[in-house]
Amino acid sequence: MEEYVVTARRVGVRAGEVRARSIAIALDTTQDGRHDALSGTELLLAATAAEVLVGVERAVAALDFQLAGAFVRVRAARHTSSAAALAVEYELFVDTTESDERVAQLHEHVRRVLADPEVRAATAPPGGRIRRQVGATTAGST
Repeated sequence: MEEYVVTARRVGVRAGEVRARSIAIALDTTQDGRHDALSGTELLLAATAAEVLVGVERAVAALDFQLAGAFVRVRAARHTSSAAALAVEYELFVDTTESDERVAQLHEHVRRVLADPEVRAATAPPGGRIRRQVGATTAGST
């Protein structure tokens, strides 16, 4: 079993920060929106884009697929009064000389990765709890 750990902290009135391994990403925690940080929805879309590319890499290896490049655009539509995403869709662009049939095979592999319950579980509402911690800028001991 693989384990993943991400931490997030408030760094001011208009910002947060999420960390995984040695990487830090600025979070938009405002209602007005910031252009220099990602919102929670954008982070979920980024995770979807990453999984599409994971599917591409797995398929390239499995199919011995010749690929010069790949680009993914992920979009979500939601009501402004609700945080729930109504629809998420992706467009995958590939630079290849492979036949249309082989491109369809590549896409089928990507779809299988996206249909994996472990990947989709990330979109389910998470359970959680709230606890008090003095100086809540880093994770405390449990």
